[in-house]
Amino acid sequence: MISPLPCLDTSSACVQQLQGLAVSNSPINSKIGESIETIEEKINEATASNKQSIQLAIFEPALQYFLRQNSAPVATGQSTGQTGQTATTQSGGGFINNVLSIFTRPVGLVNDLLNVIGLPLFRSFSGGNQEQKQAAIAISDLRVKVEELRKSKEEIAIKTRDSVLFSVLEFDVRSREFQIQQAIAKREIQRFELYKVGYRFGQSSTEAYLAQQSSLDKQKASVLREWAQMRSQLEKIKLIVLANKDEEE
Repeated sequence: MISPLPCLDTSSACVQQLQGLAVSNSPINSKIGESIETIEEKINEATASNKQSIQLAIFEPALQYFLRQNSAPVATGQSTGQTGQTATTQSGGGFINNVLSIFTRPVGLVNDLLNVIGLPLFRSFSGGNQEQKQAAIAISDLRVKVEELRKSKEEIAIKTRDSVLFSVLEFDVRSREFQIQQAIAKREIQRFELYKVGYRFGQSSTEAYLAQQSSLDKQKASVLREWAQMRSQLEKIKLIVLANKDEEE
């Protein structure tokens, strides 16, 4: 009768097993869990993107510095004749020349790099620029929402466990009432059978016989009511634990 429930009694092991099934099968908790996973994925993606944006904000100016084109006078070592001045030519910058400056003018290079990355570097320690700070705030808001969803999920799980516990206890009461009424009905049937034998031999009136029969019918109806209540409580437990799942699953 209790199939597909694994058990149905008031023992701690059985109640805990039913509670675990109810929580795991809860469609609301499943939806909340899916939402949490989706938001956490978005948080991880946004965090990685924002971190990369801050890093690029620092190193992009440095890369632009090395790729810049500039002109600087370079002495050729040749005299211009009567003036005795040394001729100069313009040497282009470019990536290779700028990289070589690491060895030729390291102090100047450090100063130049600090000029271009100093502000982005400072901003990185304070959370980046305005857009990056707004992205960080949005990520924090998402984390707050995740915590709220987790709290809601746990509250629903607690209510589900309580509902299972109360329903199982109620089923136990209904089951005991049914058994009591069933036992009483069996005794009433036996007593009525004996009374019917006496009636056949003229030991009772028809009116008394019909009264006894009516009393027995009432007792049978009481048994059926208790059976219906017990069955209804059983279906309620199945609904909570299995969450509308097909019993064949």
